[in-house]
Amino acid sequence: MHLLALPEDEQQIIHYLCEEERLQLLLSDLLQEDSPRVAADPLRALVPDLPSRKRLTAAVASGAPATDPARHQVWEYLLWARSLGPIRTFADAPAPRDAVDRVALQLNREATDQWRDLIDLTRTPVLGLRRTGWHHREDCLIAGALTTMCVRVRDLPREVTALHSRVERYLKRHSQRLDPFETCQVYTGRRLDPRQTRGWWMWAMPQAQAWLAAGGQAFVIDFL
Repeated sequence: MHLLALPEDEQQIIHYLCEEERLQLLLSDLLQEDSPRVAADPLRALVPDLPSRKRLTAAVASGAPATDPARHQVWEYLLWARSLGPIRTFADAPAPRDAVDRVALQLNREATDQWRDLIDLTRTPVLGLRRTGWHHREDCLIAGALTTMCVRVRDLPREVTALHSRVERYLKRHSQRLDPFETCQVYTGRRLDPRQTRGWWMWAMPQAQAWLAAGGQAFVIDFL
């Protein structure tokens, strides 16, 4: 689902995930001394500002150093379902099964010298909250999403599928379904009818709804 959520909405969502679903907010996708970094106070660990594609692009184009804050914006919150299984890392990952797995493993190895301590999202029971972010023109928001393990849907453990479905139902109960082609005037591409095209509805949480009502714009995918 395409989820439009402002930082205030994220507070509500993370509170539900941690308190009701008993998930743990991870502060990093790297283990530290063989242990995951888990937020002791999840709500205080959240970022008050939405990420910006414009800031990231500008930092990369200008050759800004790796320490530049624009390069370290938080684009997704990762939550571990500890009751459904342990943290797995690439240190004990099985041999790649196909070309896709081989490329993924190689990219992770090239990303950091600590690749053995990277959490393997194909084998660790997690949910992700991909955050709403600013469009590169910063006159429109791009909706985020509820994500899960990096495997095909048919390969998800049943318990993780059930968790994802339960959380998705909660989000839909607390949000409003909207036609994204009606909430974004700066998008000039081909228009689709969400009633006839699967996956195009946008769900707006309460604070995001108020932002739209005040004249804000939002869409479901990034666009030029």
